[in-house]
Amino acid sequence: MGKIAPRGTDVRPIREILIHSGVAAVAVAVLLLWTIDLAFHALWNPFWRLVDFIGTAIAIRGIPYIPLKFTAADEAVAFYVLLYSIESVACLCCAAIPARVIFGCGPLRCLKENRELMLKGRAWVTD
Repeated sequence: MGKIAPRGTDVRPIREILIHSGVAAVAVAVLLLWTIDLAFHALWNPFWRLVDFIGTAIAIRGIPYIPLKFTAADEAVAFYVLLYSIESVACLCCAAIPARVIFGCGPLRCLKENRELMLKGRAWVTD
């Protein structure tokens, strides 16, 4: 078990520890994956409805009926698109905050710069 440093000794700052341990880079990567997943969920239903509309138009060789008012299904789709979009932006912001504070750059750039350290295994070695 590690020893506790006595008062007045020089200890490494938490930012340096997080950079060398790789925990921050993994957290940023997971948050970016969640961002992509939520953005996919936000766009999937409208994309599927567009494909269905185009498929119906091709099948009947005309323009399908479009109701003038939103139905309950349309309102639910709009609500879920809004909800998933907000969650996706929130995850992106949550990935950007530690990347800016710890690494001093954006989330993608911090992952690119730390990729070599992680692959070499030097990120896991404590000095």
